[in-house]
Amino acid sequence: MEGSLTISQILQPRIPIRKPILFHHGSRGSAEPIRLLLEYLRFDYASTKIADNSYWEIKKREIQPAFDSLPMYYNGSECISEIEAIMFHICYEANRQDLLGRDTSEIVLLRAIGGVIHDAREVALRLIDQPRSPLPQKTQKALKIQSEQPKKKQKEQKERSRLELVSKLDQLSLFLGEKTFLAEEISYCDFFLYELIQLLNTIDTNFITIYPNFQTFVNLIDSIPSIADYHSSGRFCESFQHQILMN
Repeated sequence: MEGSLTISQILQPRIPIRKPILFHHGSRGSAEPIRLLLEYLRFDYASTKIADNSYWEIKKREIQPAFDSLPMYYNGSECISEIEAIMFHICYEANRQDLLGRDTSEIVLLRAIGGVIHDAREVALRLIDQPRSPLPQKTQKALKIQSEQPKKKQKEQKERSRLELVSKLDQLSLFLGEKTFLAEEISYCDFFLYELIQLLNTIDTNFITIYPNFQTFVNLIDSIPSIADYHSSGRFCESFQHQILMN
């Protein structure tokens, strides 16, 4: 079958590399929490934007991922996809399992918190108008269908999304309270929350005033030396891929 790996390709060793590579779509998006974790740990890694499908097809034959989804992390011997799995792997690779939770109950709690943050992000993304980069044909078709819906129905859907988002944010703000981090110490989930807050700032720059503990939290993450170094470097992409409209 065209596009399938041959037996020799499957059995051949993966391409050796000098440092781990984070493959991603480009711009600031779902890969950013991974970058924050890598930068926090001061990992020496390469960041590779996948903008050419033909290049990506060739590269996949080299690294042989089990699942074809971006972002993807490749360290020369293992190829991991899915954001949380990548972050778990990096924590183990760095011998920093404490970032995943200090005991079983905290590990489970952080997984639950991560789920709420993911849900909140998905709700926020429903308020997206048009991405700044080209969309796949199926997505373009879906957006066209959506644009043809009656404006009243669109407005109602938008309001439901607003209310659902506020509910999720209220829960997260209440849970964070006056704590420094989501858990007793910094964890991978803190980078999820940090990036969610930054995404929400593109929706409404005034929203942070409703949740002052979010602003305190963001300031704290920004003050971590390795994160501050990252934000002042050429590796940091400040702009998001998507434009969010609240009007």
